[in-house]
Parts: sequence; C-alpha cells; structure tokens
Amino acid sequence: MTIVGSVISTPTVSSLVETAETVTFPQAGLTVVKILTNASYVKIPIDASRNAVFPVAGGNPTNSTPEAQISGTGRNVSLPINGTVLSYSVYALTTTPTTAFYYGSALQNAKPLSAYAGVTATATLSGGSGTATWTFPSGGLKLVGITGTMGLAAASQVLQLAFATSPGQTFTAFVLAGLVTQSKDSDDILPMSLPVSQTVAVTLSGGIGSDKVVIYAYYQ
Repeated sequence: MTIVGSVISTPTVSSLVETAETVTFPQAGLTVVKILTNASYVKIPIDASRNAVFPVAGGNPTNSTPEAQISGTGRNVSLPINGTVLSYSVYALTTTPTTAFYYGSALQNAKPLSAYAGVTATATLSGGSGTATWTFPSGGLKLVGITGTMGLAAASQVLQLAFATSPGQTFTAFVLAGLVTQSKDSDDILPMSLPVSQTVAVTLSGGIGSDKVVIYAYYQ
C-alpha cells in the first residue's frame, strides 16, 4: 500500500466548461491509487454509460481554504490502467487546472472506480436561487450520496438543495462553502439510500446573486 509515482496533467480549457482530456503514464500496467486536483471535479469513464466523479476541490479557492495535509488529500481509488493512456474530463474555474494521478499499490480504504459512480448538474443562480437536473444513466437505481461545490462565481456560503423523493415528500439538504476540501474521502458526501428515477429536478436556494454551483449525486 504505497505511492511510487505520479503524472501531472495541466491542460488549457475554457473556464466552467467540462472538457475531455487524456493523460499518459510512463508504462503499461500501472494502478492509479489517488487523484488530486484544483478543479471543481474530475470524471473518469467506468463504461459507456457511467462515469466516476471526483469532487476534489471546493469551488472558488478564494472562498475556501482546503486543509493542507498532504497524506490525507485526494480520493483513494484502485484504478488499473489499460495500457498507458487514461481518459478523463475536467471542470474548473481556472483555465489551466492541474490534476495529479498518483500510482502504486492500493492504499488503505481504497475504493474501486465503480464506487464513485455519479452524475453532476450545474446551475447559474438568479437572485441566489435556481434549478438543476440530475440525469442518471438508467432507471431502477438507488441514490447513495449527494454533495455540492459552490462559490464558483461569487462568495456564497450556504445553499439549500430540495428534490422530491416520492409523491408528496421532499428531501432538503444544505451545502456549505468549502464542504469538499480534498482532505476527506467520504465525510463531505451525505450518505443516503433512496430509490431514484432517471431524472431528478433539484430546487436551489439561499445562494448569492448569480453564483455558479455544481451538485453531485452518487448512485448504485
């Protein structure tokens, strides 16, 4: 259980636009064991219809200060590389996001890529409120976690998420600025266990002005 090396990817992208990228490793047969980025999130394909989502930074870095404990940062994963090239997508405030892919042997509490199966939705608030829709790859799934990053355009501090869970019932949660700080692997994702339809409309409120936010939903 150790890290033996890393590759760094710093592509030039458009701000707040999800962009497909690739990263090349020095040899075939390596295993990615930790992912760290200053972007809002990184996605890695699981298969043709699913993506693993890594929300490994807390939005606008001027609005929150991630804990700087290097051994605890990033997400522990066990991701064998098929060949030397890994495809991924990145979404960031900056136009030159940097992502580190550490490789070696699986670390303690490492999860398979499928454990991070998730979807994202983005919204630009109007007067601090807005809507977003999670779209899942198929029906008959279970929602197992939610979180969000905010303060991508303004200094919002709290955001309320509300969505219907069944006829006549609504689930409400609050997201705090800096919730996703790169120094936790699960505490920043609210654990849930609810059946979920293929699309889920989410009402957002309590933000500031025309802030940009990203909300995440994890499923099984």
